[in-house]
Amino acid sequence: MARRSLALLLASSLALMAAAVASADSWLYDKFNTDGTVRTQYDAEWGTIRWAESNYMRYNYCDDGWRFPQGLPPECSRS
Repeated sequence: MARRSLALLLASSLALMAAAVASADSWLYDKFNTDGTVRTQYDAEWGTIRWAESNYMRYNYCDDGWRFPQGLPPECSRS
């Protein structure tokens, strides 16, 4: 009886995992064409992300003194 319960539990778990993978794959196929290129409707989204990265996501560790309590690296003192 315990083996049968374990087998049923395993089967239902595998079915749930298969459904999750199928839904993840459908999301993936919605975003990309079969040749791997991004679908046109998402090109604008990627352009917006690239714009935000270039305008807002710059990191200069020489300006980040709290990360270097022992002092900034030597290259930060160069002009």
